[in-house]
Amino acid sequence: MLRATLFTLLIAVSAPLSGPLTAQVSRGDPIPPSQHATLSQAVGWARLSVEYRRPVARGRDLFGSLVPWAEPWTPAADSAALFTTTAPLDIGGQPLAAGSYSIWVVPRETGAWTVVFSNAARVFHAPYPGEASDALRIDVEPDQRPHVESVQFTFPWAEGERTELHLQWGTTALAIPILVR
Repeated sequence: MLRATLFTLLIAVSAPLSGPLTAQVSRGDPIPPSQHATLSQAVGWARLSVEYRRPVARGRDLFGSLVPWAEPWTPAADSAALFTTTAPLDIGGQPLAAGSYSIWVVPRETGAWTVVFSNAARVFHAPYPGEASDALRIDVEPDQRPHVESVQFTFPWAEGERTELHLQWGTTALAIPILVR
């Protein structure tokens, strides 16, 4: 009786844990065109991370075509790029509380692009959740760099409590300054 009760308890406790294990992709499954990526960086006493699916250029015209000018776009596929910080930050001189946020970009044909951190953290890649959900907006001048085929986030350097989060697709790149508070 005791053995049967313990077995039942073990099954009841382990059943909720088995879902993610069986949901793994196997060799026979189709490979998604936009691969999942995560990026993590310790900066000062904070842990910063970005989780996203990496859209691929595949010879397409990107900004002003696939990604329209002056419309919010998330630099990810399927779901919005997710930025998480374990400590309060200053991003481009503006405060951002510890937590998770979706990242959106408003590209412009000329001048600075707007980078948005939205409180609507776990959302689909379209539509943009709206300005009422914005945690902060900063303007960043785009830069031209050698081509990268898939959307790429990087922390190219971290020193003390400072870093930059770089975002690049094609030949267009943005450098987002971050300070841990």
